[in-house]
Amino acid sequence: MRIPLLFPPGLPAWICPFARFAIIGVSNTAIHYVVLSDLVESGAFSHPQSNVCAFLLANAASYYANSHWSFEVEVGLRRYARFVTTSIMGVVISYAVMRFGDSRDWDYHVSFAVQVALMPLINFSLMRFLVFHDSAMFCPRR
Repeated sequence: MRIPLLFPPGLPAWICPFARFAIIGVSNTAIHYVVLSDLVESGAFSHPQSNVCAFLLANAASYYANSHWSFEVEVGLRRYARFVTTSIMGVVISYAVMRFGDSRDWDYHVSFAVQVALMPLINFSLMRFLVFHDSAMFCPRR
């Protein structure tokens, strides 16, 4: 789906896919947060373990949505393997942030907020260049 009215002509080509990536990211962050909160509040897992479970669920939704909407490419096993591999980098960063917060006795909400602030540009860059490198990224022209 193209979004021609939101972006004036002449913007860098990466703006539109990044905006879409961000919208999907907000949705996946909500999924991530709900699962994280449920697991932590239930007492079933530690903050970092809960975060990994939540990340994995949100990640599957992210692959499908970003393939179709942000980067407009077909889904496939090779691309998904690259997506998962690249996502593991995000898991490591995400886990490190949660471990750091946990070691400092931060409330998990604070650790999660730090994580949410860091990850969007890091993830977009990794995904763009390692997973969706064959995407015909565009900004719609009028």
